[in-house]
Amino acid sequence: MASQEATSKLKVGKTTEYRMGSNTELLAIEGNPTTLFVLCGERFDSVQSFRSGDFSVNMVRVNNSSPITMLTCMVGDHQWMLARDSLMASAGERRFVFGLPGFFYGMELGSGELDQKYVTLESIFGRFCAYQDLSLIEDPDDSTKPEDDPWIAAFNKIQKLTNWRSTTFGAPIATPDSTNSDLMQYNKMERAVRTSAVVKLLVHSLLAGALRPSKHIQIDPTNTETVALPTMWVVSDLLNALETGQTTANREVPGDNDGTAWWRVNVEGVMFLLRIMRAFGARAATADPKRKRDDEGSDNSKKEKRGGGSKSDLVGGGGMKRPPCGGKSSKVSDLRIGTCGN
Repeated sequence: MASQEATSKLKVGKTTEYRMGSNTELLAIEGNPTTLFVLCGERFDSVQSFRSGDFSVNMVRVNNSSPITMLTCMVGDHQWMLARDSLMASAGERRFVFGLPGFFYGMELGSGELDQKYVTLESIFGRFCAYQDLSLIEDPDDSTKPEDDPWIAAFNKIQKLTNWRSTTFGAPIATPDSTNSDLMQYNKMERAVRTSAVVKLLVHSLLAGALRPSKHIQIDPTNTETVALPTMWVVSDLLNALETGQTTANREVPGDNDGTAWWRVNVEGVMFLLRIMRAFGARAATADPKRKRDDEGSDNSKKEKRGGGSKSDLVGGGGMKRPPCGGKSSKVSDLRIGTCGN
């Protein structure tokens, strides 16, 4: 057992430089797998194991602009974003709950003697999230019983927090698919996959300089001399825009009394990302050798074989002469989201 615990590692401070910024690994736990769950049901009474692997926390900074910081977590290849207005709760030893619009993650760290990780994690979560230690919340109604599942016990305590957290993150009670629990679980897991793809798209676009803060990012000023943090609605609104093809109305960002600025992707930035996704989708469709053709001898199939096809299939219509936004078709699969390339 001791040898297994010794295999877990804690690394802090590894930085990778990119064209327009840097990605710093604030914490990495390797060796003993961390398990990520999607918590479903009205009381977290349905728990779906989602990913398992190494856990890391990374911070993205953008150069030559108002300071922008984006903090992300990863389990294996699955990535999500932290935000100051997003609930993150300690749910007992080695367990954490992350609230995102529409669903919750549960995370359980692997075994190992890593006392320092708790200090580091609490410091990170306390700075970048609406952090709550559920062990400090009393249960005067005694609604949490010792035999309860730990995630259900965590949910009962989360409900005792402010009302907006329970209504914002939890699935609406009256939804078209609320009578089918299996469908609800599938929808939440599917949304989790798409959320991860959007986070990766956002990180890559910022670090590569494709998404320019001076043009595509809106900062709600309080004190832009300090680090600007994203609101939790950045990924949710971007995901909805990519799935529907429509931009969303500006949300009112909650205030913060520590002078921190908040940022989001503006309409021009969303439209830019929409064009990228549609171009990726068109490129993937024309490059897929297994794609079915109704009529191999038709004019359309001949155009497809020559790499052509309707100009309207590409972003920008018939006047667009430049190729779709780069990348091999094999790299596109992680970024197929909803109607924009699914």
